[in-house]
This record gives sequence, C-alpha cells and structure tokens, in this order.
Amino acid sequence: GTITSTVSANTTAGFSIVRAASMAGSGGTIGHGLGTVPDMVIGRMQSETFNWQVWHQGLTNGTYSVHLNDTSAQAAVATVYTALPTSTLINTGASWTGGNPAIFYVFTGVEGFSKFGSYTGNGNADGSFIYTGMTPAFVVIRSVSNANSWTMYDTTRQPYNANGRYILAESSAAEVASTTVEIDILSNGFKARDNQNNINGSGRTYIYMAFAEHPFGGD
Repeated sequence: GTITSTVSANTTAGFSIVRAASMAGSGGTIGHGLGTVPDMVIGRMQSETFNWQVWHQGLTNGTYSVHLNDTSAQAAVATVYTALPTSTLINTGASWTGGNPAIFYVFTGVEGFSKFGSYTGNGNADGSFIYTGMTPAFVVIRSVSNANSWTMYDTTRQPYNANGRYILAESSAAEVASTTVEIDILSNGFKARDNQNNINGSGRTYIYMAFAEHPFGGD
C-alpha cells in the first residue's frame, strides 16, 4: 500500500492486525496481508478521539461504515473507506488524519471456522434462519439499516437454547438475560427466536459475524 504499515497475518484463521504508521489525512491504501478479499474491517486512530470505523461486506457498498462504539445506522462516508477492500489492500480516505498511527483488525471468512454475512429480518417470532455451515460458539448481530446495538451471544455463558444471554458491544452495561431477544444456536447456523429489533425487526438489514465451536476444515 501507499501507507507504511506493520502487518501480522494468519491466513489460516482469516485474521490480520495492521498498524499504519502515519495517517496524514490525504487517504491511501494499506496492505492487510490476507491474500483474499476481507469480509470485515474494524479500524481506529490510536492517538485521537475517533470512532471505531467498521466496514462489513453486508453494508451497502465500500464507502459505507458503521461504528462499533455506538448504535448509529450505517452511513456513506467516503472519507473513511473510499472503496471496497481488495485481496491485498484497504482503501482509506481523508478522515484518517493528524499524522498519527491507526490500527485495523481485518477478517475474512474461513469455511468451517468463521462466517460473515447479512440477512433481512422477517419481524416474526419464528425468525430468520442464518446458515453458517458450522455450530457457532460466538455470534455478533447488528442492524445496520436502522440505529441499533451490537448484540453478542456465546455458548460459554449460555450453553443451551433458547440463548437470550447477551452483551452489547458498544455498552458498558452488564449482560442481559432476556426472554424476548433470543436466538437458537444450531448445528449449521443460528435462528432468531423473537421479533425484537436487535435481531429480527421486519425488513431490517442485519450484519453478523460468527465463529465455530468446533472448527473443522483446513487447520
């Protein structure tokens, strides 16, 4: 890329950590080291007040982003990410400024290990089923067409269905043990069990990330 960076990449796990040395504010490209097009990028300036800027393949296009640290809906901000990432590069814009370093966490799905995607809520108690091809141990769901929280479930705190024990990524609040914002974690994916906006509002677009309980395939 055009911006000098240090990259630690695990291509087997589909994950890299990238530290860009200096973001001058004019934009530029940053190598991510995965050798395949990412499904999700989380980035933040290190030395300035700055939102966690998330691009995900379920957003409208490469200039859209959503914040990990708040509940705002996705927005087209071409000065954050200027285009879709490629198999080698992240494309950044003028919002990354001040000459300070930035950190990026870059993910790509690995069959049987991780899955990143999107779905549309149906607004029914018999909610949408999302196929992941493995049993998830950790699921993060976020409505991006509307303002909403990042709702996080796992099978360690709640090892049986229905799973209504969640934490909100953008909040410091304690976990919630809910009977109205529940999912089922299944052998090949997960399913919304309620019509709440966090996971299954009618017509809403959701993005998700999921990691396997017992990874298979590859290493």
